[in-house]
Amino acid sequence: MRQEILINRKTTELRMQAVENVAFLLMLLGILTVSPLVREAQAYEHITPTPIMGSIQPDWYPPAPKPAPELIPTPTPSISRLASVAINPLEKRTYTDYISLLKQLHNIREFSVEDGYKAAEQASLQVKCTIKYEAGGGRLDHGYPPYDPYILDGPDVENAFNYGIGQLAIDGKLPEFFRLGYTNPFNPYQVVAYMNDAFVRQQTWAWSPMNQGLC
Repeated sequence: MRQEILINRKTTELRMQAVENVAFLLMLLGILTVSPLVREAQAYEHITPTPIMGSIQPDWYPPAPKPAPELIPTPTPSISRLASVAINPLEKRTYTDYISLLKQLHNIREFSVEDGYKAAEQASLQVKCTIKYEAGGGRLDHGYPPYDPYILDGPDVENAFNYGIGQLAIDGKLPEFFRLGYTNPFNPYQVVAYMNDAFVRQQTWAWSPMNQGLC
C-alpha cells in the first residue's frame, strides 16, 4: 500500500514537471517570435520618438489641422432691413418733420451727378427704366441736370412733392424708405437699393412709369 502511494506521488510530480517544462518552452518560443518585432519597434521609436503631451513638438511633427471656419449665413438686404420696421421712430414724424429733415439732407450735397449715373447702373432693368423717366431728363427749369441725386420736381424742398432720383414722396414711399432702415433719399445708391427691393416686393404701382406701361 505504501509503495503504491509513493508511485502515485512520483507520477504526479513528473506530470507537474512536464507541464512546467511545456509552459517554459511556450514562453521561450513566444519571446523568440515577438522579440524581432519589439526590436524593430524600439528602433523605430529611436528614429521617430513619439512626442510627450505638454512637450514641444519637433519640426518634423505634422501640425494639427485648423478647424474650418463656421459659416454664418448672410441675411438678404430685405430681411436685415425689415428687422427694424416696428421700432423706427421716423414712423411718428409729421409732414413738417419730414420737410425739416429733407432740407438738411438736401443742403449737404455729398453726391454728384456721376454718382447718380453709377447708381443707376446698379439697378434692375425695370428700376433703371423708371429712374430714366423720373430723373434721366433732369429738371432744367429748376436747375437740375439729368441723374442729379438732388433733383426735385419743384423749386425747393418745401415746394416739391418728389425727392431724389427715385422721386420718393412724403405721402408715397418715402416713409417706407426710412422705415426699412435707409437714411437719405438723396443718396442715389440707397435709392437704387430700395427700389430694387421694392420692385421685387411687387411695389411697382408706386411709380408712374410703371403704371403707364413705359417700363
